[in-house]
Amino acid sequence: MEIYEEIFQVFNMKCSQILLNHDDFDDRHRLMNLNHTINALLNYGVVPIINENDALAVDEIKVGDNDTLASLIVPLVEAQLLILVSDIDGLYTGNPHTDPDAVLIHYVDKIDDTILSYAGDAVSGLGTGGMATKLKAAQMVNALGSHMCIVNGQKENSILNALDNEGTWFNGASGTNMNARRHWIAYRTKPRGTIIVDAGCRKAIVDKHVSLLPTGIKDVEGRFLEGQVVDIKDEELNTIAKGVVNYASDEIRLIKGHQSSEIDEILHRHDYDEVVHANNMVVLEER
Repeated sequence: MEIYEEIFQVFNMKCSQILLNHDDFDDRHRLMNLNHTINALLNYGVVPIINENDALAVDEIKVGDNDTLASLIVPLVEAQLLILVSDIDGLYTGNPHTDPDAVLIHYVDKIDDTILSYAGDAVSGLGTGGMATKLKAAQMVNALGSHMCIVNGQKENSILNALDNEGTWFNGASGTNMNARRHWIAYRTKPRGTIIVDAGCRKAIVDKHVSLLPTGIKDVEGRFLEGQVVDIKDEELNTIAKGVVNYASDEIRLIKGHQSSEIDEILHRHDYDEVVHANNMVVLEER
């Protein structure tokens, strides 16, 4: 940070440090505090330098790489563009360090299986993530309707030229334009457990995006509280959705397989018909 401050002073600018873990995005209250902090710094003309809090990081709350951390910041500041710096010019059809026939892709309209296959195992020397984490970041950013660009940090003015055919541009205009809450559920939370559903329930969720009722639940894994986010998986353990539960794990174990009309008799309370309401669910696997 001392080096950052010295460089920023050359340009009469101020900077500050913010250290984060995934829990800061997972908890809505802490997320709002982070939003207020960043906005306050920007209003005062201070540039926040954000990094993972490695001193406190454990696997349960670890973000893991700078690319993902950067993409988690995008919705907080309502950024229109995220620029990721690498040691190569952008996304290639192969690893340019080992494949002489690898071709640079300048523009990606939509991230599909073909684009994902280009990630390979190329690892950037300028951060903790490789190309796979950069594509994951692009998916998260594009889902909001924002753009992303990968540029070569070893080339002079590459960041300034990001808007001028530099590197690889990932088009956010073709994204799903998720609202902030659905994006938070899909990308910025760590699931606290798993609900396994039967084939009929899976089809209804994937095809019609309906709410999850207790009658379609086969099993529950983990311990979680009402209001926490869980994975919803089919009987083959494929994750089909994520959602905020209306009941705790112990309660869901009691009502699974039953009709909603039986909830009151089993739990002696009946706050919701749905275990996960459709408005609080994001379907990850489309038909």
